[in-house]
Amino acid sequence: MMTVPVISLKCLSFSHDGRYLASVGKDKHNKELICVWDISRITRGEMPEICARQTSEFNILSLKFSPIDSSRLASCGKENIRFWRVRETGNIRGSAVVLQHHARNTVFTCLDFEYGFRSADRSENESLKRIFVGSKHGMVFQVNYQNETLEASYKTNDGAIFSIAVNDAFCCIGSEDTYLRVWPLDFQEFFMEAQHEGTVSAVDISPDGLKVVCGTLYGSIGILDKSNQNYKTLLRSHTDEILAMDFHVQKQNIITVSKDKTIRLWDIQSNDEVYEFSSPVDQPLCVAAHPQQSIFACGFESGKMRIFDIDTTEVLDEFSQFNKPLRSLRYDNSGKLLIACCQDG
Repeated sequence: MMTVPVISLKCLSFSHDGRYLASVGKDKHNKELICVWDISRITRGEMPEICARQTSEFNILSLKFSPIDSSRLASCGKENIRFWRVRETGNIRGSAVVLQHHARNTVFTCLDFEYGFRSADRSENESLKRIFVGSKHGMVFQVNYQNETLEASYKTNDGAIFSIAVNDAFCCIGSEDTYLRVWPLDFQEFFMEAQHEGTVSAVDISPDGLKVVCGTLYGSIGILDKSNQNYKTLLRSHTDEILAMDFHVQKQNIITVSKDKTIRLWDIQSNDEVYEFSSPVDQPLCVAAHPQQSIFACGFESGKMRIFDIDTTEVLDEFSQFNKPLRSLRYDNSGKLLIACCQDG
């Protein structure tokens, strides 16, 4: 465990050789502080230590080591893209990319290096030529790695770009519009896309370039297989507080209701979400599973009680005897009676 000398920690990056870990955060003077830790000491049974640090006057939202040089880093933030070099003296020297009119009011949110498996006839330096930087306005900026100049810009999204991953063949972009898109490096037209429940906040590409993993701000993780364009969800979650839950014995499902206005069923063997019922207008508050049949009851903020069929994913019946929110539901052991408790007593 390392204690970083900042008030808030924003991003981390490992060097390609595993020797260094870079961190960025706000110090007590509210300035950006870059720290580079020597974590190779851990393998010798020693504590990691800061081998270089630098305060930055420029906002930093993303920082990454060069995949071919552990002394070089690139960062981006509000109105700036910068390169950094770690000196043996313990300081970090920075240089800015000249952005001209693109800098004004542009928030650069994420970056990645054009780098993948090297062919036998290419050296490391030849295989890394560009950096791609995403922005809050849906633009991707292409920066030359060797001479640190802006080469081109592309419009790829209407919403903000939250994450970007690049190899030597294609670029993956996750954005506020809930889409993961795979683009060629000329950004003429995307190869494929996958829509999610929320903002795609993190993406990465497998070393062989065949799979793309992505995570969302709503807590789901999925993998896109480029070879067959198949998408598999590894993990789902509610996007807000869980208000109530019950166990359905016959279906071996856990039923949950949440402030995100969804009712979800989860398989207890695989931990996967198997069904989802959405109620965009009426907030579900409580749930009761039937002891024998493939149905469950749900109480809502409007006072309505609805009976759901799990097999057909349909609403079987609706009851409107209450005018206040329902707070609790329970079937008796026989399943012949359903008790509903309303906020009005």
